[in-house]
Amino acid sequence: DFFVSMFTEDKELIIWSKEYLKLLVFCLPFWGIMVVTSSVFQGNGNTKTPVVIAIIVNIINLFLCYTLIYGHLGLPQMGYKGAALSLVISRAIGCIIGLFMIFSKKYGLFYEKGGLVEKKNFSLEVLSVALPNFGEYVMWQIATIILSRLILSYGQAPFAAYQLGVQAEYLTEIPAIGFTVAATYLISKAIAIKDKELFEIIDALYNYTCIGCWVPFNEGWGQFDAKRIGEKIKRYDPS
Repeated sequence: DFFVSMFTEDKELIIWSKEYLKLLVFCLPFWGIMVVTSSVFQGNGNTKTPVVIAIIVNIINLFLCYTLIYGHLGLPQMGYKGAALSLVISRAIGCIIGLFMIFSKKYGLFYEKGGLVEKKNFSLEVLSVALPNFGEYVMWQIATIILSRLILSYGQAPFAAYQLGVQAEYLTEIPAIGFTVAATYLISKAIAIKDKELFEIIDALYNYTCIGCWVPFNEGWGQFDAKRIGEKIKRYDPS
């Protein structure tokens, strides 16, 4: 009630929204896994697979919406509840496809031994990167709630027009999102290439008993990004 009432005071609209959200909440874990799997593919330089999964998910969603909202093909007419159920089912299917494409024996990215990072502090590292981004999105959502509340004070028709405008604006931002993914991948690839020679040396010399520690920089003038590289070496060879 609290969150829905932040948008509107229309009692009928609040009841519909609550019933819709009760079904939609089951979609959240599937949606979260889909976002993660898409990021994994994109981080690996594979932007085609997430697009294919998204196309499949949207086709399934449209088909289910057509059948469940209006009650076609012998299915019950569920109205807006059908839209929520269609979203849950299509996202669940997308989640299964994404996980299969990552972990399957034939197609998986991480099937080879050692492909997944298994370090004690890996979870903390993920959180340290994810939490600031989470905070940014929270701030955007708070602003969206306030703006939606203001527009809804003028009625449902202006709010519907606003939502259409937002979707149209989103279409114009899609190229920028694509370039953002490309930039993230290329930067991470450049950093990996820069460190590649160092880890090749470690792989070649790791079993020499005369080596007591790894020294990535022998002089201060050539030192760069020392903290990150030092932590990376400790994770790579904790011995």
